[in-house]
Amino acid sequence: ASTGTAILLHYLLRRRSVFRPRADLAPLDPPVAAAPVAEAAASDPAPPAAHRASPTAKFVIAGTLGLLGVALVLHLAQVQGTATAGQIARDTFGAWFLPVFMIGLLLVGLAGGVRVYEVAIEGAREALEVALRIVPFLVLILVAIAMLRASGALDALVGAIDPLTSRMGFPAEALPMAILRPLSGSGSYGLMVEMLKTHGPDSFIGMLVSTLNGSTETTFYVLTLYLGAARIRDGRHALFCCLGGDVAGFAMATAACHWFFAP
Repeated sequence: ASTGTAILLHYLLRRRSVFRPRADLAPLDPPVAAAPVAEAAASDPAPPAAHRASPTAKFVIAGTLGLLGVALVLHLAQVQGTATAGQIARDTFGAWFLPVFMIGLLLVGLAGGVRVYEVAIEGAREALEVALRIVPFLVLILVAIAMLRASGALDALVGAIDPLTSRMGFPAEALPMAILRPLSGSGSYGLMVEMLKTHGPDSFIGMLVSTLNGSTETTFYVLTLYLGAARIRDGRHALFCCLGGDVAGFAMATAACHWFFAP
C-alpha cells in the first residue's frame, strides 16, 4: 500500500506546474569549466580490454566451487531427517547465503582480473567521503527531533488530533509512534520498545505499533540525509509522495491489525 501509493502520487504530481524544476536555484557546488573535446579525449583512459582468467585463476575458481558443493552436500546429509523439507531449505538458505555471496563476489573478481583488495579500499574511501558529507544533515535532523520531543510539541500534537483518530479506530496510545516514525527510525524504535513494555507485545497496541514500525519509512530523515548528501536543493514532489505513502501505510496497518488482532 505504501509503495503503490507513493508511485501513483509520483505520476500524478510530477507534471504539475508547481513541482516543475526551478531554474532560479543556484547549484550548491560551483560549476566545473568544460574541458576542450580534444583535451578531454586525451585525458580519458581507454576502456579496458576484455580479460580472460588465467589457468591458475580457473583452477582456484573450480576448486572453490567444488569445495562449496561438497560442503553443501555434507550439510544436507547431516540435517536430513531432522526436520521437514521446507524447514531444511530455509535453514540452509539462511546459513549459506551470505558466505556463498561473499565468496561469489571474490570469484567473479578473480575471473575478471579485478584487483579485489585495491577496489575494496577505493570503495571504503568513497564511503568515508559520503559519510563526511552526510554528518551535518544527520546532526541537524537529530537535534530537531530531540527539540520536538523535549519541548512538548509532540504531546500537544497528539492531543489535538486524538479525537479524530480515535473515531477511526486508531488509539491515542499509538499516535506518538505514527507521528515520530516519519522523523526518526531510532526514536520510533525506542518509542515502540517503551510501548511494548507498557502494554505488552501481544496487546493490540503492541501489534499496531510493531506493524507501523515495519510498514512505513523515516521520510523526513531519509529526504534530509540523502538530498543533502546528493547536493539537491529542490526535492520537487518527493516529500508529498513519501508522506502519501506513509499515510497509506498507517491506514493499511491499522485496518490489518483490526482485521487480525482486534479483541
